[in-house]
Amino acid sequence: MTIVGIQHKHFFFFLSVVLLKLLIAEKKVRTIIKQGVAEKSDKTDIHIPKARVAHRDITKTNANHSQPIDEVQRNFNISHAYTNPEIIASNCSLTVVMIEPKLTEKSLWVLESAAANVYPMHQTCFVIKTSICKVKRELQEKYKSTRNITDQYAFEQVAFSIKEMSSAHPKFLEAINSGRVRMNVLDYEHYHLKSCNNFKGITKQFLNYDFWGKKEFLEQDSDFILNLQNDGIICRPFYVDNWRELSFKHGSEGILNMCQ
Repeated sequence: MTIVGIQHKHFFFFLSVVLLKLLIAEKKVRTIIKQGVAEKSDKTDIHIPKARVAHRDITKTNANHSQPIDEVQRNFNISHAYTNPEIIASNCSLTVVMIEPKLTEKSLWVLESAAANVYPMHQTCFVIKTSICKVKRELQEKYKSTRNITDQYAFEQVAFSIKEMSSAHPKFLEAINSGRVRMNVLDYEHYHLKSCNNFKGITKQFLNYDFWGKKEFLEQDSDFILNLQNDGIICRPFYVDNWRELSFKHGSEGILNMCQ
């Protein structure tokens, strides 16, 4: 399936046809991609350490975090919306999307590769579509009846954890601090995904009309979407304007070849 893909939201019907064709050849595509990533990983100097789940130790590291929502947003700059004044006024030139129920260190290396190589950098936005259900259950178990664990509170803990893990990724951290990163909880039931902690079958989401509208994207988001997955990185400069004439670009060609 797609490691990195760029899509135009207004051509979701065309995208649906392409994705259906990909499903038919899924096994073949996965084999090609795995081989390609293995070959390219030998040629890159980027070191990806053993994956560490961003949500894992959240009850230990963030258990006492109980600041007001507006103060929280000022502190770690990840909320439901963008806070960058230029983005609010002029919108994003490209929206980079990461869809993962649990962000790992590997996920952040992928996001760092995009933050470091996509141009224009100052107009590139990032959307993390993730899950909070596991974190919420852990917090409820920890505090039992002593604290009301709301969805917003769990959301803040996940966002705070992502900001902490991003300290080793300067370009993505810069995007966070400048208000170009937002996060939302994916409605896994609406897209008929396996569970809140398992987004298997995510192609169903791309084939869903609602995904390409206001349910998932804000007014400031670009019509051009760069979809990232954990098993691929961008290791060469990526100029958005060079791809604007295409309604869909599959990641197994072209974009991956930039790593050669």
